[in-house]
Amino acid sequence: MKNIYDIINEKYDTMSKKHKELAEFIRLNPDRVAFMNVKEISTNTSVSEPTIIRFAYALGFDGFRSFSKALQDGVKAKLTTLQRFNRFDTYTDDDLIHAALKNDLKDINTMLNEIDTKLLIDASVSIKNCRNIYILGSRSSYYLAGYLNFYLNLISLNSNLLQIGPTETMEQLINATDKDVLIAISFPRYTKRSSKVVEFAVSKNIKIISITDGLNSPIAKLSNIVLQSPMTMTSYIDSLVAPLALINALLLTIGKEMEIDIKGYFKELEDIWHEYDIFEK
Repeated sequence: MKNIYDIINEKYDTMSKKHKELAEFIRLNPDRVAFMNVKEISTNTSVSEPTIIRFAYALGFDGFRSFSKALQDGVKAKLTTLQRFNRFDTYTDDDLIHAALKNDLKDINTMLNEIDTKLLIDASVSIKNCRNIYILGSRSSYYLAGYLNFYLNLISLNSNLLQIGPTETMEQLINATDKDVLIAISFPRYTKRSSKVVEFAVSKNIKIISITDGLNSPIAKLSNIVLQSPMTMTSYIDSLVAPLALINALLLTIGKEMEIDIKGYFKELEDIWHEYDIFEK
């Protein structure tokens, strides 16, 4: 899938005068315009709101919403932590709190409306039937990987959380085969190491299931199955609310696929927990 800036460059020579003006504004202000609504873009240019929407259609998008998402995808991976922080520098405490919660709600609702349940089921079947599961996550995504790893092991699947290091991660995959699955979790800012590990896994014919924010993600392009979760930035924080919800949905789907297999396992677990007085009563 082409980057939106490549699409703009390809179509620039055939654009109308107003569309060229808008294209130039986007080129000069990619970090700002990606997070503006139609009215804000119109206010900052001499381009009317209907013309901005027509511009989105002319580039091949089905409306301003998908156009705006493509702009955000194009810059999110490049924004430094300081640039993220500065985007919310003028917010009051109340504004920032409300923005954080609203962004999480928006991401959950977006995912609810756009999720491909067939892909989720396909991923669940692949995970259930594979020999070994390897889970990859860097930086904040490492904690999502750890959460997923905990519950896959809880339902008696052979899951392994990959440790991140200069070469150690590849070493942990050295004996993996096409009977295994790698679940790779990656969100902006994407790390090169995650991409390198996925490339290595592809070279060994391991099936790749990625959990990421879109098809333009570096690991998505290498994956057999892509599970998408939006993730709106709020200041320097990588909000993991929507990705965690997607992982919960994946775990529930796997559990449903394994329902007969794991009922006896859970009964045995409960007996052990009761015998050794594991939980508070």
